[in-house]
Amino acid sequence: MSYANPPQGRNISRWNLKNRELIGEGSFGRVYKAIWLARDEDDDEVEEIVAIKIMKQATWAQVMNERDRMAGLDHENVVSLRGVVQEDPCPWLVMEYVENGDLHTYIQQFDLDEDTLMEISWHIAKGMKYLHSKDIVHGDLAARNILLGDNNVAKIGDLGYYNSQNSSNYYNYGGTMPCPIRWMSPENLPYRSSLQGLQGQSPRKSYEGDVWAFGVVLFELWSDGEIPFDGYNDMQVCSFVLNKKKPTHFCDVQMRQHMRGLMHSCWQFHPDKRPKFYRIVQHFERIVGFEPEEDDSDEDED
Repeated sequence: MSYANPPQGRNISRWNLKNRELIGEGSFGRVYKAIWLARDEDDDEVEEIVAIKIMKQATWAQVMNERDRMAGLDHENVVSLRGVVQEDPCPWLVMEYVENGDLHTYIQQFDLDEDTLMEISWHIAKGMKYLHSKDIVHGDLAARNILLGDNNVAKIGDLGYYNSQNSSNYYNYGGTMPCPIRWMSPENLPYRSSLQGLQGQSPRKSYEGDVWAFGVVLFELWSDGEIPFDGYNDMQVCSFVLNKKKPTHFCDVQMRQHMRGLMHSCWQFHPDKRPKFYRIVQHFERIVGFEPEEDDSDEDED
């Protein structure tokens, strides 16, 4: 049994999290599966399977910042926060458990037809449209950070800190945060082109960068989980992207023409030419034929 609408951001006692089972570990932290013994709105005891994220290197402030970003979010395509365990030296984040795990692993293990891939893509676009409407920039959108639930419902996760199980996908350029280079847009990379070659700059996150990353997620989906720019090091990848090369330059994918067009529109070199997520959602609803959400309304052009 579980909450229909569980309160978010609450403090949870570690003693109410039973049968903790390690389901993922990396250099950034661990993820556990557990049973949460809680009480519902009528003060009846209920049980819910949850996921617990415990970061190794994050500060208290970073974890609480992720809690603040997640608290209050309510969308079927965004992972829901259940609460926080106030543990030293680093709090635990308690989130809904999504049974099929991360999307990247799933598409490597199972052969999905194109209609299913388009439906999953639509879910991701809806979740990102919702996050952007809440003024949240994800900054690390990738198949590894999307979870898959029942009926192939995709849910966006890892809104505030980097994925604990996939540290090899990040490049530490010597600054304050590791960078998911292969999913980053050219303007957000930690390097820029100059007459002297690549010069360092502070990496950034942006709404337009999330759209670029969505294009890379489409590449991951239709390539059965291929790593973007596989076989090249991170510095080479930066050079490729700054010279307008895309993942499909090195690994072509077979997809319907309208999906290929959508993917490449997300990879427009100039950020202001990339579509907003509400337009991407409309693409799936108007061209593919998915049914719009009840509260889905067209937004004005910027």
